[in-house]
Amino acid sequence: MLRNYFVIAFRNLIRHPGYTAINGLGLTVGIASCVLICLYLQDELSYDRFHARADRIYRVDNELRIQTDVYKYPTVTSAMPVAMDNDVAGVAGFARFARFGNGSNNESVVRIGNEFYQEKGAYAADTSVLDIFSFGLVKGE
Repeated sequence: MLRNYFVIAFRNLIRHPGYTAINGLGLTVGIASCVLICLYLQDELSYDRFHARADRIYRVDNELRIQTDVYKYPTVTSAMPVAMDNDVAGVAGFARFARFGNGSNNESVVRIGNEFYQEKGAYAADTSVLDIFSFGLVKGE
């Protein structure tokens, strides 16, 4: 019985090659699109989900509208987290990040004890970062 179905399908594939090609191409594009959408969604939904309290961590962004253009920046004024902590119910804590560097090379000088190091892409953060995010430290406190 199953062999009969395959024989009939093969005969129809040979008899109508254009129709078969269109259906095969449509099926291929549909499956590839579905796989790509699923991979994209999985990537977007898994972003920074390794933190212990990931469901309670939010990022505040700044949105600038100039005529018809909209620009989004992951920056706010330094007073906003403090004001949100005092005025918005449900805010348990906050952490601010700041990138250091001068100009296009984004280099800064870091001092540890009496030694100076030139670093690219240096960031500073509040001490509450380790309370909010669950990053492991290699050294230090």
